[in-house]
Amino acid sequence: MTVKARLAARRTIAIALVTGAALTSLTACSSEADEAAFMRSIADQLQVPAAWPISEERERVPGFLTYSGSDRNSFIRVWELEDPMTKDGLEQLLENSGWGSKVALESCDTEEPDSCIARGVLDGYSVLVETDEDPRNADPRFAKKLPTLSVELEELTVK
Repeated sequence: MTVKARLAARRTIAIALVTGAALTSLTACSSEADEAAFMRSIADQLQVPAAWPISEERERVPGFLTYSGSDRNSFIRVWELEDPMTKDGLEQLLENSGWGSKVALESCDTEEPDSCIARGVLDGYSVLVETDEDPRNADPRFAKKLPTLSVELEELTVK
């Protein structure tokens, strides 16, 4: 094999390797976007009134070439409410979500009736639904903050 033929063969191998790496990266990015959309769709099942604004939404999908401190996918969404949510209100939201008994009311603080927690497992994710009235509301030094409803998802297994 001539020197020219060997160089051409090496160039072909290099191009194949670069192309393979690029395709792998694109597939990983597509998979990350799919996973984020899937977590968002679970949160969307908690059908809250359209008047409740989302005050926070974060997702963590560990990337193909990134390090985030955890290998588990997670998602959080927080809504601000006009009035504190009652235990009955949370039970109704859970019932309307279609989650059935997979996510159930776990506790409500009897001293602070606006603070309830529901937990469960859905489609490979642990789910935490929580209502809360910001404790800073009682302190006049802080601006009044509205009560919240949050849903948090965390993947049960590391991929």
